[in-house]
Amino acid sequence: MRLIGRNVRAMLHASELVVYDGREEVARHERLTAKGGCRLDLDHYLEALVRKPGALPGATALDQARSAGRFTPVHDAWWAAAVKAHGERDGTRALIEVLLLCRHLPHEHLVSQRP
Repeated sequence: MRLIGRNVRAMLHASELVVYDGREEVARHERLTAKGGCRLDLDHYLEALVRKPGALPGATALDQARSAGRFTPVHDAWWAAAVKAHGERDGTRALIEVLLLCRHLPHEHLVSQRP
């Protein structure tokens, strides 16, 4: 969100796209090889989805995250438990807020490992 409206520099390499804000690297993504290909990063939509959590279940970005293994059955199980405890809207919003926390906290602080 902090780069909206700012000019950034994009470097297109053979296998990746790298985006810089000044000298700071702010994004790195695998380059798409298919003509007209589209890849959506679920993380890029979280701020909008937290305001409209009903859009998450049908989101293309969610489907792509599942296919890529970045949204796992563990995420789905946690989401189902949150929905059961808090209802569809609030449970989904809780999941999105946890996904937002993943930007700032180490994975081990967000995931409970039970024996």
